[in-house]
Amino acid sequence: MRPRFNPTSNGLPRRAGHSLLFLGLAFSLLVPRTRAAVIDSYNVTKSPVPSLEYASNEAGWFYTASQAYNLNRIDTKFGTGSLASATVTLEVWTDLPTNAGAVILRSATFDSEANVLSGASFDDLPLSAGSRSFVVLRNVKSLGANFTPSFADQVLSDLYLISSSTHEWFDAGRQGNTPIFQFSGTVPEPGSGLLIVVGLTPMLGRRRR
Repeated sequence: MRPRFNPTSNGLPRRAGHSLLFLGLAFSLLVPRTRAAVIDSYNVTKSPVPSLEYASNEAGWFYTASQAYNLNRIDTKFGTGSLASATVTLEVWTDLPTNAGAVILRSATFDSEANVLSGASFDDLPLSAGSRSFVVLRNVKSLGANFTPSFADQVLSDLYLISSSTHEWFDAGRQGNTPIFQFSGTVPEPGSGLLIVVGLTPMLGRRRR
């Protein structure tokens, strides 16, 4: 008796259909899964220092990532200044922008609002644990300061401003080293795909009896 052709509903043999199903499932599980999360948070539950506004148009801080992740959003909270809001440009650099070799990594704009956490999203920026970058806020003149009044709060780094005479960045010291920032992104979840693919291996290698 000749072997009978036993098609599946889409016209493929069952054995081939099962193999394609397992291979497709295995491929999808090999793609690393990620979860969105707030990674590093500085003083977000605190209020900005009252009655103090920026005289400089730019402000910046060094940021060190606490873990490896893909940074894709930064938020901050300005206080009350002469301007209630402005369109702020947020930039992430490898170093102080005026230093030799400094490279801009990401840039985005957002509309600020006094005493409200606001910020900008951008394409994923892979960061390794302990890596340092420089975060710049532009067009902040006359906005309320976005740091807290207490040196006892969480310290990010000294505040850096641009000199109106030399147009160079300078370290403004301790005042401003407790800014309000929230760094968000996606974190890979390693191992989940590998475990399931390993579990599929016996099925992929099983022979018909």
